[in-house]
Amino acid sequence: MQLDFDPSEPQTEEDNSIFLSVGDLMSGLLMIFALLFSIVFIQYQVAIQEQKRLLKEAEQLKQQVEQYEKAFRELPLLLRTQLEAELGTGGFEVDPETGDLIIADKILFDENVTTLKPAGQAFLRQFIPVYSNIIFSLPPEIAGQITAISLEGSTSSSGPDQDNMDVSLSRASSVYQYIFNDPTFPNFPTKAQLRQRILVAGRGEIDANQQTIIASDRRVTFQFQVRPPTLADFTQSATPPVPAPTTP
Repeated sequence: MQLDFDPSEPQTEEDNSIFLSVGDLMSGLLMIFALLFSIVFIQYQVAIQEQKRLLKEAEQLKQQVEQYEKAFRELPLLLRTQLEAELGTGGFEVDPETGDLIIADKILFDENVTTLKPAGQAFLRQFIPVYSNIIFSLPPEIAGQITAISLEGSTSSSGPDQDNMDVSLSRASSVYQYIFNDPTFPNFPTKAQLRQRILVAGRGEIDANQQTIIASDRRVTFQFQVRPPTLADFTQSATPPVPAPTTP
């Protein structure tokens, strides 16, 4: 086999240029590799930092949700404790699960009557300013979710359904009218706020025992209407919507 060059003869500069070009190419590839490695490493570090940030935010969100749940669990006890501290016991009760405030109708009304009796008016004059002040002094994580307070009348199962519905609505309306439209009812600092939140309703005998006539089924209830929380409530400040005033 015949070679194109003689190995014993020294190679010229032109011949060496081939090897120099390959060397330059290898150096360039090495630099590119180093650059790519640096980029990947930086991206990896950024990803780690982002992951740490997200984990921190998730932990903060978890703590906020737990605080929210704790606040609502403690609401009934908080409400009852403050009411009893101001007014003593008797005349009302607070549902330990929901925070609904229940007033027996015998305190407010005579039997088969839908207008407030004098003793009922006196009770409301004492009770409502204290109740309203407590509601609008609640922690923001609670107050921000209460969009309305439903003022509901209820009856026992005695009598026709429609009559019971009419009586329950009339009694709830009587309470509303006395608090907000009667000039003899005293003003109090949160009266306008309370009026904006109140919704009047009659429930008739819907919640009553259908087998037995029970006196405690005849009542007036102040029930919280709560807006379900959203992610925005825990990630940014949000102003809760205020319902339009309702006049029965």
